[in-house]
Amino acid sequence: MLLNDAWKIQGVREKSSNNKKYPFKSLHGFRKFFESESQKYSKSINVSILLSHDIGITQHYYKPKEDDLLEDYLKSVDLLTIDEEHKLKTQVKELKQKNNEKEYIIKGKLQEKDEEIQSLKQKYESDMK
Repeated sequence: MLLNDAWKIQGVREKSSNNKKYPFKSLHGFRKFFESESQKYSKSINVSILLSHDIGITQHYYKPKEDDLLEDYLKSVDLLTIDEEHKLKTQVKELKQKNNEKEYIIKGKLQEKDEEIQSLKQKYESDMK
């Protein structure tokens, strides 16, 4: 109902001349987009369950946990999100992780060099005595 009201307020969806049908279905496009994009990374049976589709006799045997459905959904969040914020947050997180890995490698190499310098100093001092 919220979407129907929003369409009407914006003047996007008006009844046709016979006042019985609308020129397009208000939710079908969203559901179709969700289904198409989600099936790229998720099990199609889980997508059907998330869309509240009837999965036939399988529903008696296949009962996924909410965590499994959530995990499948989260795999396709980037494809489903129109706003770039989630994608950018994920990208920042990945870049921070790569930066931390590089810092760890650099610190390790610096420590090796410091140890090498110390050993050379000790060797030099022992040779000088």
